[in-house]
Amino acid sequence: MGCVTITRVEVTADLSLATVWVSVAGEDAEREDALTGLRSARGFLRSEVARRIEVRTAPDLRFRLDRGLDHARQIDELLARVRPDRETS
Repeated sequence: MGCVTITRVEVTADLSLATVWVSVAGEDAEREDALTGLRSARGFLRSEVARRIEVRTAPDLRFRLDRGLDHARQIDELLARVRPDRETS
């Protein structure tokens, strides 16, 4: 599994659902493996959230892949082609 980073969490107003956006380093297969692992650990992770925060009921967790960093890298690559004198990271 690649390195997983939580990039944001969106929680519904009634706190019943939390969508957890993650960025995963690696190839597409590694990203899918990471999402599968997170989804299979959802019950455990939810119980950990319930143990650590003070709410009546812990939110159900949904995991989504955040492709923002990939998108930014693609834009950088396109800009580098258009402006070859531009430095890339």
